[in-house]
Amino acid sequence: MITTRSPEPDASLRRVQRDAAIICVALVVFASWRPWRTVAGAYLFGAISILAFTVQTFAWGIPSQFLSMLPYLVTIIALVVISGNRMLTRANTPACLGQPFVPDR
Repeated sequence: MITTRSPEPDASLRRVQRDAAIICVALVVFASWRPWRTVAGAYLFGAISILAFTVQTFAWGIPSQFLSMLPYLVTIIALVVISGNRMLTRANTPACLGQPFVPDR
């Protein structure tokens, strides 16, 4: 019997894509819409993710669940630190953010 796989990605792939999307949105907010901050933040979050995988290979007794949540924990901490200064956040936010786009203006 011949079976074919559905083109629909499986649940684990969807979860990884969703998690990466959350990190990307947080990265834009963390960077305050500045390109060089985006690059630095991407390297930071990537390094934390790689560190989590690397530490698991050494078997130091740190639970894998903690290491898996580490990138998200760093993301939350970074967003809390960035959002602490309201004036800085408002100064770096694009003026047209949240306004509907009308093409013929």
